[in-house]
Amino acid sequence: DAKVKELLDSEGGWNEELIHSVFLPMDANIIVRINRAVGCTDSLCWHYEKNGRYSVKSAYRLITNGAHTQLQSGPIGATSFRSDSWRFIWQAAVPPKIRLFTWHACRDSLPTSSNLQKRGLATNGVCSWCGFELDNLMHTLLRCHFSRLVWALSHLPWSVIASGQEDPEAWLRLLHRDLDTNDFCRALIINWSLWGARNRLLFESVSVLPLGIDRAHLVLARSIVTTCSYCAGT
Repeated sequence: DAKVKELLDSEGGWNEELIHSVFLPMDANIIVRINRAVGCTDSLCWHYEKNGRYSVKSAYRLITNGAHTQLQSGPIGATSFRSDSWRFIWQAAVPPKIRLFTWHACRDSLPTSSNLQKRGLATNGVCSWCGFELDNLMHTLLRCHFSRLVWALSHLPWSVIASGQEDPEAWLRLLHRDLDTNDFCRALIINWSLWGARNRLLFESVSVLPLGIDRAHLVLARSIVTTCSYCAGT
């Protein structure tokens, strides 16, 4: 996971060029306006409680009350964060970070080169894996030859995965409809893993092989099944 210090320049100020290349404009503008507390140790704080402490109760209240108004609008006019239309995501048996990633994927709000260009940010624009196709979400998750190798190794039904959908939300809803529960969860893990591998190559110049992604996703999927089985038995 990235740390705050990685967003700072050599003088301890914000590296604005890096921040604007990684985050969406709205988020980047918020970050660079934060005053640096020089000499203080960083700590994690939960914005929605006065004591700054996160709790499941607080997060549940946030979602059910729709308090996070910034998440209620998106580039494709998606419905609100807490809407029942997203239940297929929030009820998926995957870690919260993968559910949240999937929600952003549905809204096509992830910082792909294509989305950054739409917001006036100059980027190379091409896929880091193949080097010639446009870096958009569906290419990263499905269309690139690298992604296709990962999906082939997964042995999930290709007729369902390669549905011909070009809209991320429509594609993910189709996967939810046509895959069984376990395979749908595996598909979400693969998507999240592909996005992570893309970012590691783009920002750290670290290349992950398709076989490595396949093995890692299986380990995570099996650990989820084990955890769910344990919880069901207690």
